[in-house]
Order: sequence, then C-alpha cells, then structure tokens
Amino acid sequence: MDMHVNERFRGHRALRRGRVSLPGHVCHVTVATLDRTAWFSNFHVACEVVRAFRAPAVLGDASLLARY
Repeated sequence: MDMHVNERFRGHRALRRGRVSLPGHVCHVTVATLDRTAWFSNFHVACEVVRAFRAPAVLGDASLLARY
C-alpha cells in the first residue's frame, strides 16, 4: 500500500464526521469491495462473509439483526 493512510481514508472520515455510536441503537453497515468487484455474487463467497459477520469475535457486544 503506497498511498498514505490519511489520503486513503479521507472520504471515510468525512462520512463519519458528526456520527456517534449509541448503545441500543441500530447501525446500518455497507460493504464495498476494492474496485467494486462483485465478489458477493458468488454464493460461496457470500456465505463466508455472512459467517464472518456472525462470528462472536467480530460482533463483540453487538447483535446481528439480518436474517439469512
């Protein structure tokens, strides 16, 4: 990764400005892949992503509301 971290995530930080996480509130998560490659159109890859999101180590004290 030759791009400086601040340059790479500049847009992300702008999107997060003014937002806060509040206990008990719902958060919408959007996932985008590098170059918007359609990785999730492959059923097996999509299943692995769901498994990763459901992992207790990833969720911490959060809970997943999406159903599959």
